[in-house]
Amino acid sequence: MFLSNKHIFSNVLNIVRVLLPTVSLLDALLMVTSPTSSEFSRHQTKIYKGGGLKLRQVLDTIMSDEEGSGILVDWMRPYTLWQVCDTMKDEMEALGKDFLYEHPRNHTHLHQRVDHGEECWNPC
Repeated sequence: MFLSNKHIFSNVLNIVRVLLPTVSLLDALLMVTSPTSSEFSRHQTKIYKGGGLKLRQVLDTIMSDEEGSGILVDWMRPYTLWQVCDTMKDEMEALGKDFLYEHPRNHTHLHQRVDHGEECWNPC
């Protein structure tokens, strides 16, 4: 008799629900992904392997759900702002280095703009 993965996972989750009624799937995920849970390092490696393809699929699935996407977008907001600011800072610094190489007299002016941009855009 062949059992599908969906059937097997359903049975496993039912067993967990009976044996540990207060533990949810997310509780298990938190335990497995915690950096302090070295006994689950084998599972952590599998979660992040291949550039986190499976993890990305989970996040895509959550984003395709109206309620899930609202929660995920709210959670991402400060991290997104940090990423945008960090990218802008890196690009401005790279522009400043290129500009210094081509136009050394204008470096001070550009450096001031980079400093102002970091101060203006840094959310920390």
